Amino acid sequence: MKIEKQAISISIGLFGGFLGIMMSRAPKVLRRILPWGYIGVLSPVKMISLKVGDGAVASFIPKTGFAIREIIYFLVAVGLMLLFSSILKKKNRR
Repeated sequence: MKIEKQAISISIGLFGGFLGIMMSRAPKVLRRILPWGYIGVLSPVKMISLKVGDGAVASFIPKTGFAIREIIYFLVAVGLMLLFSSILKKKNRR
């Protein structure tokens, strides 16, 4: 690690990835509010748990209407990148 704060960023990213995977089982409203829940929202498949005897089996079914969400999230990401790049350019001018 070249920069001391880099370890903090990597740790937060790993923790966020773990939360994202865990939040795939959370209610839909909660997944849309917290940014770590977007991995479940953007996923093209939905996981359903089915009870079979004493155990459980996971089944995956494709989501419908995925292209519209994907386009919207892409446009939001591009907008945020443009916003942050303009903020950084203004900060570097000072």
